[in-house]
Order: sequence, then structure tokens, then C-alpha cells
Amino acid sequence: MAIEFHCSKCGKFLSTDESKAGRQAKCPGCGELVTVPDASPAETVEDAPIAKSPRPSRPCPMCGADVSRGEKNCPACGEELSADTSRPTPGGPVTIETGDVISTAWQITKRNLGFLVALVLVAGILNLLAASPVYVMSFMAEMQKQQNGQADASLVIFGNLWQIPANIFGAFLMCGQNIILLKLARGKQASLGELFSGGRFFLRMVLCNIVFAIAVGIGFVLCIIPGIIVALALSPFAMVLIAEDLPGIESLSRAWELTKGNRLTLLVLGFASTGIAILGLLACGVGLLVAAPLIAMMNTVAYLRMSGQPTVVEVEAA
Repeated sequence: MAIEFHCSKCGKFLSTDESKAGRQAKCPGCGELVTVPDASPAETVEDAPIAKSPRPSRPCPMCGADVSRGEKNCPACGEELSADTSRPTPGGPVTIETGDVISTAWQITKRNLGFLVALVLVAGILNLLAASPVYVMSFMAEMQKQQNGQADASLVIFGNLWQIPANIFGAFLMCGQNIILLKLARGKQASLGELFSGGRFFLRMVLCNIVFAIAVGIGFVLCIIPGIIVALALSPFAMVLIAEDLPGIESLSRAWELTKGNRLTLLVLGFASTGIAILGLLACGVGLLVAAPLIAMMNTVAYLRMSGQPTVVEVEAA
């Protein structure tokens, strides 16, 4: 006869043989050590209870893991979950409008401006520090060239090679930054510490960045126009990877699908982003502290729009 019960931590429905009564085992859902009810004195056993049909669940809006309806936080990634809503299933492609994306992004940026400025500063400083050996080597090579007419080849080689770990570190920060941007766009609380929380996406982000660079590079070699088209078609891949947690390089094919019918709009948004950045520079450079968060949020809102997911603006207006 089987004993049926629920994990006291994650609520997962469990079943095990009555001979295990009183013993302890790890829940296969969350890893919590649970005691099988109707027991004699407990003793730990190696085998875990066999999971039966789980309680009604919903996908985590950040990592996609199945989470019991009663959970307030995702056991897999720690995402704070609302009590009455579930993650909209990403769909698309949905046609987007330039004005709507900019307007919505600005509303979200305004309400989180202080936090976003801090995020941009921290991420920018960290990326700058990671790339600083490249700038130092370039400066030293240029000084040698001016003094001796030729730069030390080792300086040039070292500077070029250091670009690799600097770019890898940038990909790691991109994971955490996109986690934060998605949370804010969905009306969730975020913290600067989450900038370093993207480890589970890191290898896929590096792989997708490499494939993206190769694909765009081939497009530019063939002709500039194909390179631009490929870059636009694949541009949301980093946001897709974090939001939909796709395996391997599937984020690139998903991005290609989402941008169908939207590539011209994305090009216009790219020009708009350039214009916003120039305005930020003209404001003694200080304007970039507003321009950079707005541009980042524009990319986030564009992805959510293309995949048919609401932002906090629509949720609050409903």
C-alpha cells in the first residue's frame, strides 16, 4: 500500500511504499529533506519518494520551470511570483510600432530611472575594467610607434588576445542585465545583485554571440546589405535566450522568426536609438545616463511586443 503526501516546502505530490513510513528522503521537486508521514522513528534513506501527478503548476516567468501554484518564489531561479497570474506564453511574431515601443519603454524607464542609471553605471564600469588591458596595450603600442617608428608586436598580440576574455565577461553581464530588464518591464522587483545571476545562461549566451558574429560577418563580406538584414533579423536573440530559456542556439532561430515583418521597424528603432544616444552625448555626456537605460528598455519592450507578451504598462491599465 502506498503512502501519499505533499512536500512541505514546494507542495509537490509524492507517493512511496508504506515500508518507508517515518523515514526521510529528498523531495525530487525541490531537494528538501522530507519525512514520510505515519512513521516510526525516522532514519535517512538514500532513495527518494516516487513523484506522482504534481499539483497544478505554472511556468516561472523568468526561467520557465514548473512551479506549484502556491509558491511565492521559483525554487529553480528565485524569481518572485505573483499569486494570481502566470507567464504569458510567448507567441508571435506580432507586428510592432516604433512610437508604441519608445513610449512604453520611456514610461517604464521613468519609474525605474534611478535603479537603471545605477545598473548602467555598474555594468559599464565592470566592462571597462575587463577591457582595460586592451586599452593599455593599445596606448603603449601607439607610444612606441611614435617614438621608434614601430610598435612591439607582443603588445599588439596581447591586446588583441585580451579581447576574448573581455567579450566573454561582457556576455556574462549581458545575461544578468537582461534578467533585470525583463523583470522591470514586467513590473517585478529587481536588484543590482542579479547582474551576476545569469550563470545558467552564460555558455549559451557565449555560443549564440559567436554564431551571431559569424553570421553577420559573412553577411557583410558578401555585401553590406545582407549583413544589416542578418543583424536585424537576429538582434533579439539575447533577450529571447533569457526570457524563453531555449537550448543551444535555438534563440537565434526564434529571433529570426519573431523579427519577420518587424525588421524595418527594428531598423527605425536602431536609428532612433542612435539619435537618443547622440542627444545624450550633446548634453555634456550626462544625458547618456538616461539615454542608455532608455535604449536598453526599448530593446526589451520590442521583444515583449513581438512575442505577444504584455508589459507592466498594459497589466496596470487592464
